Amino acid sequence: MPRRPAIHIALAAFFIGAGAIALAHAALMNVVPPVVSSITVNPTQTKGGLPSTGGQVNLTFTAPSGGRVIQLSSSNTTAATVQTSLTVPEGEKTAKFAITTIPVAGNTDVTIAAGGRSAVLKVLPPDLVS
Repeated sequence: MPRRPAIHIALAAFFIGAGAIALAHAALMNVVPPVVSSITVNPTQTKGGLPSTGGQVNLTFTAPSGGRVIQLSSSNTTAATVQTSLTVPEGEKTAKFAITTIPVAGNTDVTIAAGGRSAVLKVLPPDLVS
C-alpha cells in the first residue's frame, strides 16, 4: 500500500514571568493522513449486465476536513467499471461506490482496487435463453 508522508508538528508552551521566558513544555506530534485499510464488493459475484452492484472503501481512521479522495480502478473495464475516484466525507471512515457490470462470454474475475488494496468481483455470463 502506498504510504503517505507524515506531517510533523512541533508544539511548545512558554512561561513568561519575572522578566524571563522559560520553556515549560514541548512536544513533537506526527500526523499521518488516513489511508485505505480495506475494500469490499457486494455481492462478490454477479451476472454481467444486471443492475449495478456495489463496493465500499474503508479508511484507517476518519477523513479530515474536506474529506479524503480515493482513486478507484477496475482491472477489466470490458467486464466491470467503477468511477475513477470517490470522496470519503469529512469525519467518516467509509464510502460506498457503484460497480457497473457488462455481459461477458465466460466467468471473468475483475479486481477492483483503491489505495493499494483490492477485492475481486466475479462477473458471470448471462443465462442462455432457449
